[in-house]
Amino acid sequence: MSPYKYSTNARYGEEWEAYRDSGVITLLGLAFSRDQPKKVYIQDLMRGDLKEVVDAFISKKGSFYLCGPVNIVLELWLIFRPGLCRT
Repeated sequence: MSPYKYSTNARYGEEWEAYRDSGVITLLGLAFSRDQPKKVYIQDLMRGDLKEVVDAFISKKGSFYLCGPVNIVLELWLIFRPGLCRT
């Protein structure tokens, strides 16, 4: 079994997607690094959508949840923090 694939590691994936599709969740970043030839990580998605993530967190009083390895928390904070400081 290969790790970090949607088919094997998406716990509650269908539920999260249903919440997004119904509007309960407005921004959902799913990164399964082994599902495509070029690995995509949550850090990559966050860098690409930083303005939208910060807006959802600050202006819309959103929450941020990370499901997965905790060893990336510092890296995510280092990506997220400058966006917070600009608002």
